[in-house]
Amino acid sequence: MDRNESGDAERLLAIHQLDEAIKKKEPDLTAAREARNLAKQNEDRCRQGVKAVDRQVDTLKRETHRTASVAYLNGAALDRGKLTLGNQSLRYLGWRGKIELALEHIVMVEIGNSHLPPRCGIPLVSRLWAGTPRNRGTLLVHRRPLAVAVSNPTLAVLADVEDAVGWQRDIQARQGLLSDVARRHADLSSDRDRSTSALQDASQSLREAQAGLDRVEREIGSLGAQRDKLQAQQREIDSARKRALAQEREALKNKSK
Repeated sequence: MDRNESGDAERLLAIHQLDEAIKKKEPDLTAAREARNLAKQNEDRCRQGVKAVDRQVDTLKRETHRTASVAYLNGAALDRGKLTLGNQSLRYLGWRGKIELALEHIVMVEIGNSHLPPRCGIPLVSRLWAGTPRNRGTLLVHRRPLAVAVSNPTLAVLADVEDAVGWQRDIQARQGLLSDVARRHADLSSDRDRSTSALQDASQSLREAQAGLDRVEREIGSLGAQRDKLQAQQREIDSARKRALAQEREALKNKSK
């Protein structure tokens, strides 16, 4: 066996050995991919768990027990908008502004009367087409001052209220349930802490699984690169030999002429 044939044999043997090494790594690659996929699925479940708790918290904050169209005495002007009673606050959102009164700060709700058109407080419409005044209730909502310098409770006047007595009753009822709402908040806060901790653990497991997969892929990639390099060398040598053989044949052919 000449040196060229010896070199070919060594090269082909090395290519074969690299192919076998890659095959032996394939089960590790499959296992690493499965581990990464399972870790990703677990992280997704944990992430959904956190989102589920967040949705419950948001629902608790946004839960609505009663709504009505009312007129709010905003300074010296009337503003038409929507009054909403939630778990923890009484909210008003109108054309010109909004207010939110925490139920825990409300000290008293008085009832009065109002005689206003149904579209009063709506920009432009209230002047052109206000409607016929009607007799309805008014909620006088007193709350504790929000600043030390304020000596008297803040007063919110909400007029043109249908069933003002029912609103007064429901506000007081929701105030009586504030401790239950606080307990639900505390439970959800604990649930979120647990869900967040589980998500952090799952994310760490995913990072470790991904690192394991990356390591196996690098090992296989390195073996494959070595094999590809030897195969390219062998193809280049084979091509050079074919060219040399073709040149020899062409030279012999020309010599025989």
